[in-house]
Amino acid sequence: MCLNPGDILRDRYEIISLLGEGGFARTYKANDLEQPDNYPCVVKEIKSPQSTDPEVLQRAITQFQTEAAALCHLGEQHSRIPNLIDSFENNARFYLIQEYIAGQSLSEELTSSPRWTQEQVVFLLQEILSIIEFVHDRGMVHRDIHPGNLIRRACDNSIVLIDFGAVREISTLGVTNSGEISTTQAIGTRGYMPAEQLLMPWNPQPYNDIYAIGTIAVQALTHLHPNNLPRDPLSCELLWHFSTPDRDLPQVSDGLRTILNRTIRFPYCDRYQSATDVLRDLQAIQLPSEELNSDTNTENGNSPRSTNNPTVPGAENCGQDPDSTTNNSNFTTVSDPSSQKLKIGFSIAIAILVGLGTFLMRAIAFSPKSYPLIQGDALSGGEEILIKTSAPRLKKKGVEEFAKSNYESAFKLFKKSWSEEYNKDSETLIYLNNAFLEVSKTPYYTIAMALPISNWRDPGRSAYMGDRAKDFLRGVAQAQTEVNLGLFNTKKNPDFPGQGFLPIKAINGKGLKVIIADDMNDGSSAQKVASSLVDRSDILAVIGHASSEMTMDSVDIYNRNNLVLMSPGAATEELTHEPRKNFFRTLYTSSAIARDLANYLLKKNQKQAAIIYNPASPFGSSFREEFTKYFQKERGGKIVWIRDFDLSKQDFNAARAIAEIQGKGETAIVLVPDPHLTASLDRAFEIIKFNKDRNWIVGAWTLVFPQMLEFASKQQQKLFTKLIFAVSWHSLNSPNKEFPQQARLLWREEGNTRTASAYDATRALIKSLEMQQNPSRTGMQKELSSPDFRADGATGTIQFDSPKTGDRKNPPSDLVHIVECQKEQFGLTFVPVKYPTAAAAGLKCDR
Repeated sequence: MCLNPGDILRDRYEIISLLGEGGFARTYKANDLEQPDNYPCVVKEIKSPQSTDPEVLQRAITQFQTEAAALCHLGEQHSRIPNLIDSFENNARFYLIQEYIAGQSLSEELTSSPRWTQEQVVFLLQEILSIIEFVHDRGMVHRDIHPGNLIRRACDNSIVLIDFGAVREISTLGVTNSGEISTTQAIGTRGYMPAEQLLMPWNPQPYNDIYAIGTIAVQALTHLHPNNLPRDPLSCELLWHFSTPDRDLPQVSDGLRTILNRTIRFPYCDRYQSATDVLRDLQAIQLPSEELNSDTNTENGNSPRSTNNPTVPGAENCGQDPDSTTNNSNFTTVSDPSSQKLKIGFSIAIAILVGLGTFLMRAIAFSPKSYPLIQGDALSGGEEILIKTSAPRLKKKGVEEFAKSNYESAFKLFKKSWSEEYNKDSETLIYLNNAFLEVSKTPYYTIAMALPISNWRDPGRSAYMGDRAKDFLRGVAQAQTEVNLGLFNTKKNPDFPGQGFLPIKAINGKGLKVIIADDMNDGSSAQKVASSLVDRSDILAVIGHASSEMTMDSVDIYNRNNLVLMSPGAATEELTHEPRKNFFRTLYTSSAIARDLANYLLKKNQKQAAIIYNPASPFGSSFREEFTKYFQKERGGKIVWIRDFDLSKQDFNAARAIAEIQGKGETAIVLVPDPHLTASLDRAFEIIKFNKDRNWIVGAWTLVFPQMLEFASKQQQKLFTKLIFAVSWHSLNSPNKEFPQQARLLWREEGNTRTASAYDATRALIKSLEMQQNPSRTGMQKELSSPDFRADGATGTIQFDSPKTGDRKNPPSDLVHIVECQKEQFGLTFVPVKYPTAAAAGLKCDR
């Protein structure tokens, strides 16, 4: 549908003219009829996917809502990104209504002006990079930076970044040959889009945007469009610093040339990886002071070059940009008596405000800020079911009431669901707690739990992801319930879960609210979730992201924004190779897992081992490195290489791998699948099957889950007598003897490593909250990193090796194997290796 001048959308937005049209969207200028003087706005009409697959259409709707929410956050928090006014769907089209930016595009400036000087380009880079640094810090990538999407705002001459490409991606969604729903076409503009963005459109990265910014700078210096510049025939590098008989050499210093060449390197791994790094290197360039002054002292104070844009209606309302990169060090102020009086007055006012602020801070410290309940933003405190495979009737009704802010009704429905519906659902218990806090109007603190719940890579395996998510959420929900049990009259709520057997541990008379976030097992989504969580000032800490890969993708967003990230499931050593003061974890690391398994094999006189793993997985690669270092270099064992070692390869052949291992003599198998890449789990099962219990197989805790027992129970012969797994905790060896008993009463089972580690993470955060008079994000980090910090958890005393790493001190560990036990679901169960049978472990297995 093409909109025409005079058309009115939603009885509010009157189309004036078409501003532009691309392959995925049309952009119109319109009048907002609900604003004074019919204030102008921009209407962006985005096409629906061409696919008629209902799952593709549902993904498009969800993605549109998520991207719109992200754009809303960006516009609200940065003055050089247009505000999002509205977003909606209409007649199979998606619409964004955004602030209209009056001004001239950078494209017009570059074509109408001669070559820019080095100083002008440096200032332009600083302006653009300061915006994109903010965007990247919040987990987003623009994807389509080019001069036409950079507007010189008329009212203050500052650069504004428009037209984010991510939201347009929904038009390109389709079903790939492998059956996955993914983007099928790159978003971007030729000349400014790097090669990897064209080849891998589903994997946007910050270095894509950095390439685009570098090409704009080169265009300004050469007065040539990137498409008109030659490339090196061997390296494919863009060539720009050259002269011809009719063109002089661009006048730039060696320092700036080095920076620009690094921004536009063809191999993305050699390119700058963050805008922060580019800005740091730009800061080191020495510019001549007289030229600096002449370029900075413009009429408006922050343009890198003189422009004569006319004043536009509304320009007088353009506020000073708090993120301006203008260098004001060259301005001097003249002191006079009136200014001195002003300073004294300001000092008195500040003193009064500080005192008043302290009072108000204490008064409102426990009055949580209200945030809108947004469907489809991958976050939920009760307004949306994130574990889609667990949506019984009463739970769904409770969520519907919570979304309407009918908390009393939601509270009753969640309690009824908990007592009557199946499986003692952990998501339900968290929402029940949150509804109680709203009903009782009890002051509370807020934390979040971020983890993979749905599976963006393989939607067909979302049930598996949901089951793992429930395990982690059980630990969080159990600790949350212990806190909130101390806040109410038991006579009024006799059916509230946990009464009579859970300890009561209110936080200095305050409650605990938990927000659940789904990172969809996707790096880009994990970054968006992290950005959403850091933007919420009520969230004091985050537990997550449950996997090494998602944690690696998002940890720096939390760290830069001073929000504690407490991981219950990320074991890779990479997370602590560099200091991150806001990162902590309750799970043991890959080096500890490797040592436990290596020592067991050596005890069984196994001197040779083959490692089968996923090298693309941060945990897998870290584990392989640590196991090799300890088993081979420190203990004298031998690691043998086999052809089929990579569980992530499509042509992986388990039978061929086992045959090759058999030909190398007595060789143990070290099996480390990626728990969030389900194909690698299936291939791990194939290795166990084809091994036929001949060679010892040891594996990480990623294999300790019900599907392993189900697989083993279906085999014609016993395949598990030489199968050993590393775990951080087992209920039969629990340092805290009460925790598994309490877990069984609450969940009808003792829990597992994931539940215990998440419980410990929550207990650590609760202890940090208890130790602060007025809890804050900074206070959370300070308390957790204190050498005196101690918290009691399921696995014993929790302490951290901070500020050195944030790893847990003396982390617990154990080894388990599979034994027969008829009363268990699959006739099998995991027990510590010190118990040869279920009976020896004290289990009663008769039906």
